[in-house]
Amino acid sequence: MIRRLRQVLLAALLGFVISPFAQATYDLRLVVQADWLEDPATREAVSLVLHLLPEGGRVGLWRYGARAESLLPPGTVDADWRDRALASLQGEPGEGGAQLPAALDAALAAAPADPAWPRALLLMGDGRVEVADSPMVNAAGARDLDARFADSESLSWPIYTAVAGRGPGADLLASLARNSGGQALPAQASPADTWWRVLSAALPMTRLPLREGRVQVPGETRTLTWLIASAKPALSIRPAQALVGDGEGAREGAANASTAGPGETRVRFAAHRLRRWESPSPGEWRVDGEDLEQVAVFASLPLSPARRELPTRVLAGEALEGSFGLLQEGVAGGLPEEGRWRVRLEGPADYVAVASPEPLSGRLPLLFSPLQQPGWYRLQITLERGPERLSWVYRLQVEPAATGSSISTRPPDLPQANLRTATLSLLVFLLGAGILISWILRRRRRHKLRLWEQRRGRST
Repeated sequence: MIRRLRQVLLAALLGFVISPFAQATYDLRLVVQADWLEDPATREAVSLVLHLLPEGGRVGLWRYGARAESLLPPGTVDADWRDRALASLQGEPGEGGAQLPAALDAALAAAPADPAWPRALLLMGDGRVEVADSPMVNAAGARDLDARFADSESLSWPIYTAVAGRGPGADLLASLARNSGGQALPAQASPADTWWRVLSAALPMTRLPLREGRVQVPGETRTLTWLIASAKPALSIRPAQALVGDGEGAREGAANASTAGPGETRVRFAAHRLRRWESPSPGEWRVDGEDLEQVAVFASLPLSPARRELPTRVLAGEALEGSFGLLQEGVAGGLPEEGRWRVRLEGPADYVAVASPEPLSGRLPLLFSPLQQPGWYRLQITLERGPERLSWVYRLQVEPAATGSSISTRPPDLPQANLRTATLSLLVFLLGAGILISWILRRRRRHKLRLWEQRRGRST
C-alpha cells in the first residue's frame, strides 16, 4: 500500500510540475531523493514522465542523499538526452542522509536557458533535511532553507512537490512550494483520480476530451499521445478508417520502445503504456476496449501563447488587465478566426469569474474587476471550435496592498506618531548634552581660577 501510494504521488507530481510549460521551450530542474530511486515503482514514474517531456526544452537531473550530485546536467531534450537520463536512474544506491539544501543550491546554480522561458523545479522527496547527526542541527537547516525561499526573489524558480501525510517534512515541502510560487500536491483518496486530475492540467500538451471512445484530433496536431494506465493488451485505436492494434512487442515489466507503424512509437511499463503518433490524421479517432476511464489523450500543437502580455502579480484592490496572443511556429500571429473564447478566473474564498471576450486586433483582451483577496489565482483561457477544445492555464499571485498606500486621518500639520517620538528623543539628547558641556566648562574655569590664585600667592 505504501509503495503504491509513493508511485501515485510521484507520477502525479511529475506530471503536475510541467503545468507552466504551455510552449515547446521550457527550463525544468528535476531533484530527486536517492532512496526514492531505489524503488522500482518510483523509477517507473520518473521514466514515464521523461518519455512525456516534449523535445526542445532544457532539463537537468539531480540526486541527493548523503551528498548532492548531478546525474545529468541541463541539456536539450531529444532522443539521446532521454536515453542518458533513463540510464542515470540506474545508478548506485543511496548512502542515507538528505542533503536537500545542497541539492537545491546545485540545481538552481545552473544558469537559465532563456529568461523568457517558463521555468520550474520539481522536488521529489519526503522533505527530510539530514545534514548532520544532530536533530537540532537538522531542524535548524530546515528552518534556514524555508526562510531562504520566503524571499520574493525565489519566485523566479517555482518549486513543485508532493505532500503525503503530515509532519515536519511535509510542512517544509508545502512551505517551499507556497513561498516559491509553485504548488504542493496533496495525496488523494483515489490513486486513479489523482493521476488523471494532475495529468489533465500538467502536461505541456492539450488534453483532448474522450467521450464514448471517440476523440476529435485538431488539424494542427503535431504529436498525438495516448496514455493508458493499464497493462491489458486488449485495446485498439482507430485513426480515421485505419485500424491500429496494440499487438505484442515489449515484455511486461520493461520500458522498451518499438515502432509499431508509420509515425508511431510505443513504450510499455509495468503498469502503464504510452503510444505516440507523429503528424496524426486529423478528425475523429476511436479506441475500443475495456477500462476506457484509464485512457487519456493529449495533443501537441504548434500554437503557443505569447506569455509576456499577461501579468503574473497584481496588488489586492487592482484590476486584472492584459491581453492574450498566440505564436505560430514561435512567431507572433493572429488568433484563429473560427471558434469561441472563454476565460475563467478562480481564486481564494471560492472566487470565480467568467467571461467570453471577442478578439480585438489579433489579440484577446482580458479585464477583470479589482481582486480584493490576496493569494494565488488560476486563469484558464479556452478556445472551443466545434468538438475541439484547447486550453491554456496560468497562475496569478495577488499580493496584499502596501500599508504605506493607506490614507492617514491625522491633520496635515501634525507629524506622524513615530516621527514625533524621534524628534522628542533628539531634543532631550541635545538638551542633556548641552547641560553636560556647560558643567564641564564651569569646572575647567574654576580649576584655572584656583591655579592662578595659588601662583599669585607664591609670588607675593
